[in-house]
Amino acid sequence: MTVAAPFSFSPGAPSGPALTRRQWLARGLQGGAGLAALALARPAQAQAGYNFWLSEYTIDKPELDTQLARRFPLQMRYAELFTVLLSHPRLALDGGGNRASITSDMQIENSLLLPRPVTGVLALSSGLRFDAPTRALRLRDPRADRIELAGVTGNAARQLQSVGAAVAAEALRDYALYTFRPEDLMFNGQKLTPGDITIQDQAVKVKVNLG
Repeated sequence: MTVAAPFSFSPGAPSGPALTRRQWLARGLQGGAGLAALALARPAQAQAGYNFWLSEYTIDKPELDTQLARRFPLQMRYAELFTVLLSHPRLALDGGGNRASITSDMQIENSLLLPRPVTGVLALSSGLRFDAPTRALRLRDPRADRIELAGVTGNAARQLQSVGAAVAAEALRDYALYTFRPEDLMFNGQKLTPGDITIQDQAVKVKVNLG
C-alpha cells in the first residue's frame, strides 16, 4: 500500500495617554505612591495573566486544556481512501524538553479495505511559536511519537500507523493551541509584543515587550 497522497480536511486596559514602563514606575514611586501602584497593578495582571514586573504573560494549563477541547474532534480525509478521526485530546507540558504533547483517541476508517474501523491512540509532541497576524500560539514542527492500534498487526499495522502519523502531522502543523484576545496584548494603551516562549510543566510563559 502506498501512503503518499494529498490531504483534505473538514474540521483592558484603561484608556488615557500611553506611558513607557520607566515613566509608569517613576510616576508610581513619586510621593510614596509605589505601594498603591503595586496594589492597583496586581488585580489586572492576575485577571489577564500578564505580569508587568516580569514582562511576561502566563497561560496556565487548565486554560490551554479548555481551548484545546473546543477545537476537537478533528476529522480528515487521506488519499480519498481513509477517514481519520481524532478526539478526546489530552495535553501534557514538558518543561525539561520545552515541548507540548497532545495525546488523542484515533479512529481510521476505510469501507473498502477495512471490515470495521480501527481504533487506537496517537501521541504527538511539538514546540510552540507565536503567529502575530492571528495572535495565536501555534504548534511548530509536530511529530508523532507514538501510535497504538487495536486489533491489527504486521504490515497492516505499520501501514495504518504511517497513515495516522502523516495525517496527524499535516493536520496539526501550525495548529493554534492558544489564541490571545486583542485586549490581552494591550497594557495602558500600549501594545504587548510576544517574544520567547517557555514551556513549563504546568504553564506556558511568553516574554512580552511593551510598546
